[in-house]
Amino acid sequence: MAIKNLQLAAKTVIDGFMSGVNKSTVKGPGMEFNQYRSYQPGDDLRSLDWKMFARSDRYYIRESEVETSISVRFLVDASASMNHEDNGYKKSTYASYLTASLAYLANFQGDATGLYVLQNGGLFSLVPRQSMQHLNRLFYQLENLHPSGKFTEAVNYKAVFAGSGKRELLV
Repeated sequence: MAIKNLQLAAKTVIDGFMSGVNKSTVKGPGMEFNQYRSYQPGDDLRSLDWKMFARSDRYYIRESEVETSISVRFLVDASASMNHEDNGYKKSTYASYLTASLAYLANFQGDATGLYVLQNGGLFSLVPRQSMQHLNRLFYQLENLHPSGKFTEAVNYKAVFAGSGKRELLV
């Protein structure tokens, strides 16, 4: 399986499901208008819609949706158990295709992607970044997975969860 094939498979899977970037529940100074709501004491006066006030004689706050981006980190098991075959495909192949597809989708939406591979009692990590070059490196790492050894001990998981932030997804 070549990197081109992995990238093509990821693109093919995602193209049919792609409809837009992350919708945010966070309201803020975005460009896309969302709704008006009544003024509450303590609201930022810069958000008041003075034209609406002139028409209705009531204070309204203009809310907009803010587009956000997140970091998506993928955790892949590369222990010997991933060599199990079913219908001619190894579990590691399924994991690679699924991870590549989701990483392609995240990158297409402008999100940073990272990779953690658990193998031989250790942890390989690829720090989340958002670029096509980084995505190709992630594909390369997935392409060169050779499952072996035993599953990583729980002590090594600390590195995976240590860098997690608010806008982060671990898959």
